[in-house]
Amino acid sequence: MFEIARELNRSMTPDRAHAAIRILRAAPMRSVGLHAVLGRREVRPAVIEFFLRDADPAGRATAAFLLQEIPEGLPAEVLEAARRNVLDAPDALRVESMELLAAAGLNEGDARLIASTPAASAFEVRIAAARALAAGRAPVAILRSYLESLAADPSLPEEARNAALATARELR
Repeated sequence: MFEIARELNRSMTPDRAHAAIRILRAAPMRSVGLHAVLGRREVRPAVIEFFLRDADPAGRATAAFLLQEIPEGLPAEVLEAARRNVLDAPDALRVESMELLAAAGLNEGDARLIASTPAASAFEVRIAAARALAAGRAPVAILRSYLESLAADPSLPEEARNAALATARELR
């Protein structure tokens, strides 16, 4: 599906991009179809609207993914919604919201928020938090502390613990 959406994107005019957004608002698989407008600046306001208001968490997660492609100048409302999602949302939306904050550039508060990802979270969410902290250039002390917490968690696979510890040591 993603490949089809990417191919559509290559041949899409701005008018067709807007039409695609209108159609996708009612589509049952909009989270996949939204990929057709990846990187399309002309539909960014509609993608922001999807992220903020779509009833389907998968649609909001896809919109967050798309917004990572053009993160500059995101409205404060989008960043606040991403912060709320980091705290309490289905896993896919939490992950994409962390990565959206990272793409927009983490401030110390956002870095601390992401680093507060609970140990009880799914493995994928915790690894995404580490990835977002690194990609968003979180303060070294926050990233190192988070990686050390991953390394010390016996519930994580040994390979992940070892990688987290090795990376934390490199940050000293």
